[in-house]
Amino acid sequence: MPRSSPCSSVKRYRPGDDPLADAPRPCHDSRVDLLKARAALQVLVAATIAVTAPWSGRVSADEGWIIERFASDIQVQPDGALRVTESLDVDFGTLQRHGIFRTVPIRYEYDATHVRVYQLAVRSVTDGAGRAIRYDRSDEGANAVVKIGDPDRTVSGPQSYRVTYDVRGALNAFADHDELFWNATGAEWPVPVRAASATVTLGGPITRVTCFQGPERSQEQCRASLSGTRAEFVATRTFSPGEQLTIVTAFAKGVVSVPPPILEGKARDLAASFEPSPLAVGSAVFIVVAGLALIFWRWYSVGRDAAERSTIVPEYEPPDRLRPAQLGLLIDERADTKDVTATIVDLAVRGYLRIVEVAGQGFLSKKDWRLAKTVKASTDLLPYEDIVYQGLFAGRDSVLLSELRTHFVTQLAAAESALYKDSLERRWFTARPDRVRTAYGLASLAIALLGIGLAWLLGAQFGIGLLGVAVAFVGFVAMPMSRVMAAKTAAGAELLRRTLGFRRYMEVAEKERERFAERENIFSQYLPYAIVFGCVEKWARAFAGIDTAAQTAGWYVGGSPFSSGALSSSLQGFNGSLGSALAATPGSSGHSGFSSGGAGGGGGGGGGGSW
Repeated sequence: MPRSSPCSSVKRYRPGDDPLADAPRPCHDSRVDLLKARAALQVLVAATIAVTAPWSGRVSADEGWIIERFASDIQVQPDGALRVTESLDVDFGTLQRHGIFRTVPIRYEYDATHVRVYQLAVRSVTDGAGRAIRYDRSDEGANAVVKIGDPDRTVSGPQSYRVTYDVRGALNAFADHDELFWNATGAEWPVPVRAASATVTLGGPITRVTCFQGPERSQEQCRASLSGTRAEFVATRTFSPGEQLTIVTAFAKGVVSVPPPILEGKARDLAASFEPSPLAVGSAVFIVVAGLALIFWRWYSVGRDAAERSTIVPEYEPPDRLRPAQLGLLIDERADTKDVTATIVDLAVRGYLRIVEVAGQGFLSKKDWRLAKTVKASTDLLPYEDIVYQGLFAGRDSVLLSELRTHFVTQLAAAESALYKDSLERRWFTARPDRVRTAYGLASLAIALLGIGLAWLLGAQFGIGLLGVAVAFVGFVAMPMSRVMAAKTAAGAELLRRTLGFRRYMEVAEKERERFAERENIFSQYLPYAIVFGCVEKWARAFAGIDTAAQTAGWYVGGSPFSSGALSSSLQGFNGSLGSALAATPGSSGHSGFSSGGAGGGGGGGGGGSW
């Protein structure tokens, strides 16, 4: 479809008017045809967006009549202009119609920065007896439209129309010849054309002719004949809707003057594509408000956890004695590196491995840690814990943390997947949170891309690109919201409420240090939970000055005298190094007319309908 400047510049003609005194030119104003814009908006709201030809809405419902004969007579003027007289004999049968309308494309894509323009001026519209008929001339998008008939009078049965118009800028110049490549009937008629023909005459010899018939790009030949300065083209069959007659006529250089194509820069159309008309702005605002309201309603009714609406009561131990990674998943709905890190520390606290701090060898060397397997059997581990444990050691008794870099990513992904599976088996979520986020994220991206496409299509065709911008905006806003759309079950929501209570208890531990000091081994046992809650420093400060060395001696060996603060600092470094080591991935490997004519390929064409 040719790129167009959206506008509708209408001049009304009555019999006796001189149409050439103020011939419409290709339009540049920013007004949008209200009817077509409203139709486009209805299609958008119905979520069945389809940008079609400007008169497609009428074509789909316009039937029950027929074009008995379509004959086009084209006279090539010495200055390169075309004088086209189209004779249309139609039969409305018993239908009551005001008349017909004829659309002719006048704006075409030329290159990346220009649009080619045909200047079309209607000279007259008459009936078969030569009597003038009332008509309206307008530019709608890429087309010139001639609407023929009296709105106060209807006709039926056989009717004849003769439309005469001039076109400038339609001839093509080549090195060895000049050429007219013209779609004589156009393919956008909603009814059959029983007989189609065209003639071309000019003031010098025509050297070569050919013609095509059928749908766009069809190579089916019609009948073409040449006699001096006149060429005739005749379709060999009836045309169904969507088919047309396309003619090609070549003549020697110098026979007529062929001016260069009339071009317009596309930049002129950009502002018109996003014209802030009341309709466009109002519709865009409606789309944004409705879209944001829908996103909020979806989060409020599905994604929001019941715990966010409940009173949080402190819990003094992990709910149902769940593992740190399980509580971490409940809080942020993500199985991630932090959860796996807490699992490794938890395995150490529970006696399955030891963490030994290794000093760097040299002034700039970084501290490292060795993970060493203990003699305790790992038969009672949860599936995701077993994946982590087996992935760490893989047939060896110990491993340096630095040696895990780029070699643990597969096990990390498997452990995270097993943690999601564990949460579903316990019925905490209605669906896997990662898959819910992916589904909402892809849907949001699709909406954003749809909006971008609509901005271009609706802007180019109707000048209401703001509607597409509004749709894209809603899609981009929905993207980050996809992270909070995973829905918990009632049991999962209640467990989250208790988990938040346990986190609150740990976050205020510093204020109640004496109470914490009385509980045996609580410092080590709850340290992995402090990792997933992000409160390791607060937890360590609660035990400042309290001897907890005996609690950590069995699972952590440091390089300096023990203190909870020193352990916290060292453990923070361990967490950071472990997280980056577990998530590191190995680098990927790289590996290195006549010659091209067809139906619908020329200028002119278009179609029409009745009204």
